[in-house]
Amino acid sequence: MNPLEAVKKELSDHFHVESRRIIFRSKVENLEKGEKCNSFFFKKIHSEHTPLVQLRNREDILCDTKEDIRKAVTEFYGDLYSEKRLDGNQVEKFLSGIPRKVSTPAREVLNAPLTLEDLHLAVKSFKSGKTPGSDGLPIEFYTSLWDLVGPDLLELYEEMEQEGVMPHTLREGMIALLYKHKGERCDLKNWRPICLLNVDYKILAKTMVNRLKGAMGEVVHPDQTCGVPGRRVADSLALIRDTIQYITDQNIRAALVCLDQEKAFDRVSHEFMERVLQVFGLGERFCNYVRIMYTDIFSSVMVNGWKTDPFPIRSGVRQGCPLSPSLFVLVIELVAEYIRKNPSIRGISTPRDAEKEVECMLYMDDVTLFCTDGKSVQSLLEACKDFGKASGAKINVGKSQAKLFGRWDLCNETLPFPIEAGLVKILGIWFGGPGAAAKSWNERLAKVKQKLGFWSLRHLSIEGKVLVLRNDTLPVLQYVTQAWSLLANVAQAVNSMVFHFVWHSKMGRVKRTGMHKEHRKGGKAVPDIPTILRAFFVCGCVRITLLKENKDHSAYRVFRLFLLPVWRRLGWYKWENATMFNWDLLWFYKEIEKFVVEFGLNCV
Repeated sequence: MNPLEAVKKELSDHFHVESRRIIFRSKVENLEKGEKCNSFFFKKIHSEHTPLVQLRNREDILCDTKEDIRKAVTEFYGDLYSEKRLDGNQVEKFLSGIPRKVSTPAREVLNAPLTLEDLHLAVKSFKSGKTPGSDGLPIEFYTSLWDLVGPDLLELYEEMEQEGVMPHTLREGMIALLYKHKGERCDLKNWRPICLLNVDYKILAKTMVNRLKGAMGEVVHPDQTCGVPGRRVADSLALIRDTIQYITDQNIRAALVCLDQEKAFDRVSHEFMERVLQVFGLGERFCNYVRIMYTDIFSSVMVNGWKTDPFPIRSGVRQGCPLSPSLFVLVIELVAEYIRKNPSIRGISTPRDAEKEVECMLYMDDVTLFCTDGKSVQSLLEACKDFGKASGAKINVGKSQAKLFGRWDLCNETLPFPIEAGLVKILGIWFGGPGAAAKSWNERLAKVKQKLGFWSLRHLSIEGKVLVLRNDTLPVLQYVTQAWSLLANVAQAVNSMVFHFVWHSKMGRVKRTGMHKEHRKGGKAVPDIPTILRAFFVCGCVRITLLKENKDHSAYRVFRLFLLPVWRRLGWYKWENATMFNWDLLWFYKEIEKFVVEFGLNCV
């Protein structure tokens, strides 16, 4: 055997041995982590890769080559993140309407010098296993070597504050595109840009978020349920549901308007955002850090495994930055406050208090409004256009929609938004008439069926299937309980799907009640999903009325109109002559009394 063949054989034997080692290690990892609640287990089914095969450029020409797609992506996001021209008069008009400012104690927290404890708290809040930025250093690196890198990181941030600029690696972002599963795949507007940032940048951003949490509730109106500790999307969903019921019962003429903001996160002007933070009184040091984090930043887009040329980011908040949601909420609060104060925009007067109105419901960039006449809707559109001139935002009139209640003379009153005759979908839940609850549940059931179908292809033990049910199935259904109680046919369908998945057949081998029991009681701890969903709904109703902190908020008056009779019948609330009640219990609230009596909770 000549030397070349000997080397080839040695190399082949090495690869053979190494491949056997890899296969063995993968089997060991599968045995150790395969059916435990960790990223390894769920990543196998959740991983998704959707390549861009074709793409329309700015001339609306369909591109399919690598270079053309790269050019189209660079042009699209270069234009999107370009600096926006602002109307100075409109800027001052919206900034002058800020009624609330951060209190002195909260401002002192925001502007205190950074400490190692602040940074370490931010590091500990990150979840492991996340994708790192362009430098390849994951959060586990900082967690393991914090005693070594922590002081250097603090020194870096202090130097940034003095110099007024971040190092090159902190200014760089890598944008990954996620398809929204709606609209044409070849249209970049239907892809969500998620910016992958280096962890050292995200640690600073998370530290700023931790400081800002205490101030958000002071300056953001209760209508906004995102980004403020103690508020939930369930508040917005319940308010929309009960307000629709109220205007239907009282035959009030109203228009439910759902605004669609085009690339809301990506169009915010940095100049306007900086002015907003200053007017809210967040303090010099905090505003300075935010200014530094948005100075001379740039990004590239990852498309099909290759990277575009970098382009500057002069507008928009980075989706993927921990600080972005809070910044966006503060910016959009200005247009919400302008709408609340605008006498030309009339909302729904609350029961027994005509001076208070239900008008805006916001969750991040999802804006839902109730208007009582065509003039209000027109004024709303004008307010949104003016806000766009001040901030760079843009309302997509064609994708926005209005749902009408009561009598409308559309021959004499024109509305600028498309009118929806059927149900409307808000924050993933259907509203607007009979069948909304059933449609919401049926959509989620279809999604659960698809998920369980994927998991059924894997050979899981019962313990592994229970893990899937608790962590990948229950949350999908749980979201609907924030608006609608569980329907009887849905409960039956859920039980059928659960035990068909557990036994991989229609016939069960053990009684279901026994399967629900804990391991120490001889069961398999299969979650009783229908009962859990019913409990979620009841607990949500208790929270928004009996445990509501801000009882002067207009939303609370609508909630208690329908809910307080339930609590009074259960003996949880005393009669008040000044309170307006609806004694005919709504069908979805009847579930509360039934649940409380069934489980003997009425004595609590």
